[in-house]
Amino acid sequence: RSLSALPRPASPCLSSTGAYQPSAASSSCHSCPAGTHQGREGSATCATCGGGTYSSAGAALCASCEAGKRSDAGSSICDNCDGGAWSTASASVCSICEVGRWSGSGADSCTACDAGKSSDAGSAACDSCAGGTFSRAGSNCTQCGSGFYSSTGASQCIGCDAGKRSDSGSSTCDVCYAGTWSNASASSCQACAAGSYSNAGASECIACDEGKHSDSGSPTCDACHAGTWSNA
Repeated sequence: RSLSALPRPASPCLSSTGAYQPSAASSSCHSCPAGTHQGREGSATCATCGGGTYSSAGAALCASCEAGKRSDAGSSICDNCDGGAWSTASASVCSICEVGRWSGSGADSCTACDAGKSSDAGSAACDSCAGGTFSRAGSNCTQCGSGFYSSTGASQCIGCDAGKRSDSGSSTCDVCYAGTWSNASASSCQACAAGSYSNAGASECIACDEGKHSDSGSPTCDACHAGTWSNA
């Protein structure tokens, strides 16, 4: 019989998955390296695992990364998403948390910030809103309007009391000066009309007594000069 007629030796990888035979002349079967796989028997090469999957050495198939993890192609493990990011299962990249939301390492979703707090995109924690601002859950910190105020970490703004006022974005309300007044939630204090006066922090002006008078915006009433008079 000629040599060509002799039966060829069986491949050492014919009954093995997760392995490869480098060449037909090779007498050994090699395990596929980590990050690759081979599901067919007798293969000459191993295939690279795609992004979002991984494998250990000798794998017949690549496994999917769990939610909260990701991988590049050819990976032997999956990495946790960083704080401020998240992923679904089989992800090759982690998605950034939106403004007003946050996550810790290895998260499969982002969590809304509590009311009175907020965050930038990609944040691992929420920060309290500054005085003069407020937020609802999962939203930006927003300035209080004029006539309102807030302290740090506020979920809503509070109207100024009567006799006080504020500009937008204020953490406190200012007392109206003597000679002026305001209603509640006022952005400005109004001057008392002529013939009336007020003390500081007034919610209304007081009419001058008989025999006294005042100009507009006066903190007191003055006695009428000799030879003059006034009603109350």
